[in-house]
Amino acid sequence: MKSKTVKKLKETQGSIKFKQYVEDLLRNRHFMATAKKLMVAYSESNPKNSAYEEVMGLLKEYRKLDAKAKKYLKNNYSELDKFASLMAEKYGLDMELLRPVIFSLSSLKEGKFKQSILYDAISTDLCFFVDNNDDNLNPSFPPMPFALDTRKQDHFKVFPVSIDIHRFATKRDLLDFIEKKWFWIENCLAQYREYKNVKFRRRKLDRKITDFIWKNKDLPTKELKILFDKKFPNNSLVYYEFSKIISQENKRRNRKIIVGQ
Repeated sequence: MKSKTVKKLKETQGSIKFKQYVEDLLRNRHFMATAKKLMVAYSESNPKNSAYEEVMGLLKEYRKLDAKAKKYLKNNYSELDKFASLMAEKYGLDMELLRPVIFSLSSLKEGKFKQSILYDAISTDLCFFVDNNDDNLNPSFPPMPFALDTRKQDHFKVFPVSIDIHRFATKRDLLDFIEKKWFWIENCLAQYREYKNVKFRRRKLDRKITDFIWKNKDLPTKELKILFDKKFPNNSLVYYEFSKIISQENKRRNRKIIVGQ
């Protein structure tokens, strides 16, 4: 029986640089003086003192409040929260990524679909970065308890894995890390994907073309071709391609969405 191949862990340039940094620190008298004081404090720390017991008591109370908060939210979710959570779980859209969708849907109420200008104005991407220090340690904006922060919960459903970037890291360190660690990152991401091998295929035709053909799909092909040529002069589509495009659009518009297809 063949043994299972173990993926060899490649050393990144970031880990090499950090090892060198630690080796330098261990040879620096100022650092070592502070480190020795740290070790003394660590050895003398007593987890059974009154302050420790008080903190543990507060943590137990927090856990009780956390459980009550989750129960409350489960039973008293607003309609907005419920649908926002559904969008996050089913379609991979948190509130930030939903903004262009909401904008476009609002334009439909005016009787005309408008391509959302917010795609250029906000970050709509499959990757997202957060200033963790400012987000969690800025005293001017104390963070909301996670159990009550439904938007952050939805965000984590959409972006389940993150990469923490050390303040010493460079662009090359990050790219090198992703390249050499992607096998493990991908395995971690796979736990939260309902479907395997998700791929987003680039559309061959402009949306305006497919929308126009779909809108006029009930016309005879010859009549559709005449209107289409007037709307899109110098196009290269021939008769048989219209029925193919209509068939593809029919499947795309009427199926249950599988993200990525």
